[in-house]
Amino acid sequence: MSKKMFLRALILAWLIIPFVLREINSNFEPFPAVLQPSGASKVSTESGLIRFSKKELFVVKNDDSVEKIDPDLFFEGIPNHFWSHIVENSFGLGEKRAKSFSIGIWEITAATQLEASKAEKNATLSWINSRLSEMGLEDVEGLRFQKTSSVFDINKKERVEYDVVEQIDIEINE
Repeated sequence: MSKKMFLRALILAWLIIPFVLREINSNFEPFPAVLQPSGASKVSTESGLIRFSKKELFVVKNDDSVEKIDPDLFFEGIPNHFWSHIVENSFGLGEKRAKSFSIGIWEITAATQLEASKAEKNATLSWINSRLSEMGLEDVEGLRFQKTSSVFDINKKERVEYDVVEQIDIEINE
């Protein structure tokens, strides 16, 4: 095998590794990224049905009524694509936990969410309550985050299925 052919085979093998990792799990792409970013895709219209998912933020009032709020207004100054991650982590108010995933027989801990100190919790709750006050929302007991899934029938032009996939309630009383 010539030197050029050996070098080409070596480069090919080197570039195959990130591809194989990406095929196993999309979180395994090495840094710096070798593959192009992905995410945009076609909407499947199989059987004339389209599935959508949505993330929504609500306030739960003291009388147990629920009111939808605009996350862009509540998180003013924080980029739109971050708000759902902040709420999914309960604003950091939750207990310490480790996130892990498995690769075959090995379990790898990817990240740990540390428990906030009492001062950090108080500062976060104060910020949340001040944002709600600025929005004119009073007598609020907590926040509710929902991920929903909807199925829309193209032919009937109506929603045929609606499910709450995940719901996180966050108590905000100090």
